[in-house]
Amino acid sequence: MRPDDVLISAFLDGEVPEQFRAEIEASIENDSVCNARFERLTRLRATLHRHDVPELGLRMTESLASIHRRVAMIPRFGVGPRWRQVQVPLPAMAAAAFVVVTLAAVLVWSFLPKPPASAPDYLAQGQDVDVTIRVDDADMERVLQWLADKEMLGEISIQLPERQFQIVGEPVLLKPARLPEDTR
Repeated sequence: MRPDDVLISAFLDGEVPEQFRAEIEASIENDSVCNARFERLTRLRATLHRHDVPELGLRMTESLASIHRRVAMIPRFGVGPRWRQVQVPLPAMAAAAFVVVTLAAVLVWSFLPKPPASAPDYLAQGQDVDVTIRVDDADMERVLQWLADKEMLGEISIQLPERQFQIVGEPVLLKPARLPEDTR
């Protein structure tokens, strides 16, 4: 068996148990590829020890802390969502809350019952209105005069009581008479 770079590095660091050291030493001495790997890792190790970087320990500590934070976010046994923290500025949260409250208020206001419009407001909109008025014979002339004064007189249907009147004869169609003022 030819040891790989990880096993040779562990051998150099003294992390291989004593019972396997003799076999790895024999592989390094007898195999040219394994010997070349060993020599390369020995030179790399010596270079790293010569150029000791003071902040290397700090960076290694920061890297380890970052790895621990990421591992802590991984759910146990592959179950559950992965959680990620997102920083949201306070003004953005306040604006979002304001929009939600405003939309809720508009929605509630739209479902509130509206008071009925008054007759003058309804007539001011210029729409046709069907109105039923019950008046005595003497008041009929005054109602028609009031509607004419307000310029609200349009089509008027008068329903006469059926039991007091009788229709006698056949209806007759008449042609409208043309008057001199009528220039159609």
